[in-house]
Amino acid sequence: MASLLYERRNLRFAKLLHATSELEARSIRGRGLRQPIVLLPNGIDLPTTHQVAPREVLERRFPELREGRWLLFLGRLDPKKGLDILLGLWRELGPRFPDWRLLVAGPDLGGYGARMVSVAAADPQLRSSTIFTGMLEGADKGAALAHSELFVLPTRGENFGIAIAEALAHGTPVVTTTAAPWEDLIRRECGWWVEPEADPIGAALEAAMRKSANE
Repeated sequence: MASLLYERRNLRFAKLLHATSELEARSIRGRGLRQPIVLLPNGIDLPTTHQVAPREVLERRFPELREGRWLLFLGRLDPKKGLDILLGLWRELGPRFPDWRLLVAGPDLGGYGARMVSVAAADPQLRSSTIFTGMLEGADKGAALAHSELFVLPTRGENFGIAIAEALAHGTPVVTTTAAPWEDLIRRECGWWVEPEADPIGAALEAAMRKSANE
């Protein structure tokens, strides 16, 4: 509706377009727009050592996190982000990795998050190893990013994926899909970049969780 009302006109008369990734730039060209494009990724604040909140910040709020290694999903609870794929995989992976906890952080959009909470609550395996925190901010968010051993975003589509950049800034390796413009995960050897389907995502998660913390 916004496109029909005004955005199409705005785009047609814009003198310069901003893309956050090559993937987004190609999408802009695919819409027939021929103006110059500036390719400029989104920026984030890099945490310093003294700014990183201790793990206990979250453990006090969520005692279930006091033991085990953390696998973090952080983002809007929206169908595009692939949380349903992740919960389906975790149902199988969780019993194989009993020392891990799946930490799901982010705001609910349109009731999708509530449905995912219900799915987890109805399954004994998911219920015992999945913690939904709601939206995390400040020290809580920093603690989640810094003390998780792995970040996962099984997305069906991203123009950038700011949470991926935030995880990497905290030294946390990433598993995400080729629907996000993060091929540098492979080039820089700091994560896994796989097809946006359950099997390759599951294989990447299993490979990652089998590595030691030092690896």
